[in-house]
Amino acid sequence: MCCVRRLAEKPFIYQKPDKPKTQDTAKQDAPKQDAKKEDTKKEESKVATVEITPAQATAEVGDKVQFKAVGKDANGNVLPDAVKFWYAAPQDIAGADANGLVIAILSGEVIVGASMGGKVGYAHILVARPHIAKIDLIAPATELSAGDVAPILATPCNSNGDPRTDIALTWTSDSPGIATVDAAGVVHAIKPGKAKILAAGDGKSTSAIVTVGKDQVKSVSISPAGASAKTGDVLHFAAARSTSHGNARGGITWSVAGAGAQIFSDGAFVAERPGTYIVHASAGGRSASSTVVVTPRDIGRDVDVVVVLLGRLVLAPAAEHSFHARFPG
Repeated sequence: MCCVRRLAEKPFIYQKPDKPKTQDTAKQDAPKQDAKKEDTKKEESKVATVEITPAQATAEVGDKVQFKAVGKDANGNVLPDAVKFWYAAPQDIAGADANGLVIAILSGEVIVGASMGGKVGYAHILVARPHIAKIDLIAPATELSAGDVAPILATPCNSNGDPRTDIALTWTSDSPGIATVDAAGVVHAIKPGKAKILAAGDGKSTSAIVTVGKDQVKSVSISPAGASAKTGDVLHFAAARSTSHGNARGGITWSVAGAGAQIFSDGAFVAERPGTYIVHASAGGRSASSTVVVTPRDIGRDVDVVVVLLGRLVLAPAAEHSFHARFPG
């Protein structure tokens, strides 16, 4: 009789193989995976506020301002999150790069923003216009006579030569007994001599020399003595001043009485509205005048209009702004 020795063996456990994931199964698992990702993002982003420094800044056109930003949690602790992006608005006034460097392009108020962890922090810049570099003056080219009134044209300019109209100027004369100047830069000649007229504003100043001659103006003549024109026409007036040394055509100040017309420094006159205007030419306390009658310009023209209604009614113009109706038999 034969004996068989049995060896102890581990019991065999059958495991059912996993089924391959079908497309439907993958779709069912996708929302779960997305939810896990969202939960992870929420756990990663703890930024409650974004603080930008400096919070307020001032600059001039062309300046660059460096900003920094940090994210803080609900307890005010600084977090290691990095700025996702910077921006400056309006974009026509300033621009920001990826490192928070803002350049001012035009004057105005700028909002600077930094985004991180789904939060945005803000700062503000007040951009001022640059200081002017100079003031250009155009003084009377000829001598003035006592009693003359003449303007000095002043133009404040930036360093690039652009004119400025927002700069307030103050005017002074170093010899008010010879010539004075008012707040608008208009010089009033008093007696023979020279006076320095000074214009100052925005930290800059410049001056011009005005000469008042010894010649006294006896009279002023103007031509034509009377004129007529239509609206939009340009008339040219001429004037001369009679002095002790003869006649001269320079040093004339022009003006016009009546709204709706203007006259330029060379005597050119134009009216936008019909009416009667008086043109004045002045020098050395003397003046002459001319009258201009301005009538409307006729810009209309004849237009033939024919309208046929239901094959019977015909309209034809009989005169301006009126019509006849005739019914053909």
